[in-house]
Amino acid sequence: KQINSPDQLPSWVFAKAVSVYYPDSNFNVAELRSIQASEYYDPVTRQVKIKTVVDNLYEQNWRAWHSILGAIHSETTNLKNTLVSIASEAGRALYDPSKVGLFHNAYSTLEARYLEIENYLYDLYTRLKNFGHLNEQELKQIEQKLNKLKEIRNKLQEIKNQINTLQNIAISKPVEEYKQYAQYIFKKLLEYSYYNLQQIEELSNELGKITMQKGAPKIYLPVPEHAPEIAAKTIKETYERYFQYLKEKHPDWLKDPEKLDIVIPPLVIEESYPGFVGTRPDEWIKFIENARKALKELVEKDPQLKTQIEKKYGSVEKFVEEKIGANLDIGHIKMYTKYGYTKEDILNWIRQIKPYIKHLHITESQHGEDTHLLPGMSWDDITKAELEELKDLLAEKGVYMVYEPGGWYTGQFSQEYGGELPYILEYSGFSPYYNLSYSEALFKPEYFMGHPTLYTPIHTPQITVTQYSPFAAHTFSNLPPHLGGRTAQTFSGKTLE
Repeated sequence: KQINSPDQLPSWVFAKAVSVYYPDSNFNVAELRSIQASEYYDPVTRQVKIKTVVDNLYEQNWRAWHSILGAIHSETTNLKNTLVSIASEAGRALYDPSKVGLFHNAYSTLEARYLEIENYLYDLYTRLKNFGHLNEQELKQIEQKLNKLKEIRNKLQEIKNQINTLQNIAISKPVEEYKQYAQYIFKKLLEYSYYNLQQIEELSNELGKITMQKGAPKIYLPVPEHAPEIAAKTIKETYERYFQYLKEKHPDWLKDPEKLDIVIPPLVIEESYPGFVGTRPDEWIKFIENARKALKELVEKDPQLKTQIEKKYGSVEKFVEEKIGANLDIGHIKMYTKYGYTKEDILNWIRQIKPYIKHLHITESQHGEDTHLLPGMSWDDITKAELEELKDLLAEKGVYMVYEPGGWYTGQFSQEYGGELPYILEYSGFSPYYNLSYSEALFKPEYFMGHPTLYTPIHTPQITVTQYSPFAAHTFSNLPPHLGGRTAQTFSGKTLE
């Protein structure tokens, strides 16, 4: 992709560290690691320079790729040595029926070597196919060589059956017949083995040439680039299970367009702490857009559901835009100030994510920590500026607000000053709530929510719905009625009256 400006680059390339994962070729298992930017001394310029996370990612990919190629080379050398020893070992059984078991040993040893090498080769091929830079013709050439290996393996499997036959001959037939058949098997075993070895070396050399010409394919994958795709699959599967549950347990619910708002709750994706995947707007938006695309594809495959949705929302596009969005925690995003980001950086990020916001978490963070104090209890005016930027959203349909002053109660403030409500309402010159109208703010107590790595939103068996309960000690308080909430929804569980 042609890059004309740094602004076109994803934000993670400028980070001090990025999470990467090393999946197996089928994405069944993944090893998670962190790659960091680093400094190094350049003896030519005599200056200290920086290796970005991208530089180190390429370096790690190169090392991992060559490590696998090196393992293939090492295993191939071991295979050559094995063939030499097998020729000597199995040769002792050529004329002695009592040593026929040596043929079984030889075959088992060779089979283990072949499987080890072939696993490496197929793994590399799959990575080249999924993450490499090969064209169709190049991939086809590698496939042909792999097919040859498969053909030889099938012939070796036939030899295994013939060794079983040889064992029966050793027991029940004359020695001369045994010798004749043993020599035939011995010849075929070595012939196929050396031919197989030749194919392995050719393919290994071909992979090495490709690496030199086009660079190593992706081995370590940056999480910010691939997590949105994987998350979308998870979200799609979640909705799919939920729709199936409704069809089985409540088939009439999806047939009534007027019930769709209740039956299908919104799904909001919240940014976590700085450094977590999906916390910067460009990554966060990818999660949302991919999730919307996944839900749209699911609805498009169900004509009956699609018809009801179009009746209610006008189009599937409007439906997914209304149902999937962002949950902005203004305290979380402010934590980036700990890493040198300014108020304007934070406000610029809020402007980017603002069109996607469906829910807001209102709280104050101090010194880059998630303190959950009252808005205004900080040494800066960033929270107030955030609220000024967002206040026009609060009267919009579908945008809900959750007030989270849990730090007031987990610290000493509540013991010394009591409830927090008078302080956020009366600090006229201090509180950012002053002169901001929240009389039309909405609150919704139950919805699908998760950080970009967590998706379990269905209110059915095996799936939960996030609830902000006023009576649960582990949750934060909800918005007071003076600010648009409902009664009996404080952190302590006591009524506001």
